[in-house]
Amino acid sequence: LLQDENGGSQAVPISAFGNLIQRRQADSCVILNACQAGKKIDSSMARYVIAMEDSVDDTAAIEFSAGFYDGFARGDAIEDAFREGISAMEMKGFKTSFVKLVKRP
Repeated sequence: LLQDENGGSQAVPISAFGNLIQRRQADSCVILNACQAGKKIDSSMARYVIAMEDSVDDTAAIEFSAGFYDGFARGDAIEDAFREGISAMEMKGFKTSFVKLVKRP
């Protein structure tokens, strides 16, 4: 779902979103912070795609984001920033097995 011009929700097919991202920067990272978005991703969407394969608690998503962006702001590589996000979730006792990083070959 994306937000429309009125602040409401608008469903967007994942393939259409992927096509939009592909036309942008070749070396990009997309974070799909929506429950179960990870079940429909593939590596053609962007160089890196981070997504949830199951429902995620808002607090857990915030912890992941904080850890990820802390690492990214330090200059960490995407994979290392991803691991920082995972560690932040684990430190607060959240499960992390449903958080996936897909990298384009």
